[in-house]
Amino acid sequence: MPLRGWDAFNQAHPRPFVIVADLLVRRGGGHQSPFELFQRLLRSLGLAGDFAMFRDRDSILVAFELKADALVVVKAVGARTAAQRREEWAGHWEFGLDDPALTTIAESVNRAPRPPRGR
Repeated sequence: MPLRGWDAFNQAHPRPFVIVADLLVRRGGGHQSPFELFQRLLRSLGLAGDFAMFRDRDSILVAFELKADALVVVKAVGARTAAQRREEWAGHWEFGLDDPALTTIAESVNRAPRPPRGR
């Protein structure tokens, strides 16, 4: 499914499943920006529902329509259940996006099969 704008997504899905990536790097050596690389990972996973991304100063938030999609990403990035759950979210996980995590994500994206052109 497509990446949607943050505001439009939250209007359509008021209690999403959210993964918070705490930014522990600003921009890795040979990497794309953490936001762009994380977005490439999400697109490579073949998610079934809508999702949205938002970058603030210290983190990247990704919201999912479907819990199954969130769990696919949780597994891919090694996220853990958040210590403090927020009421407005149906599920909440977090992980640190550091240099080793960026390397793992880049390797995963590079191994992912490419979708057919025109899709």
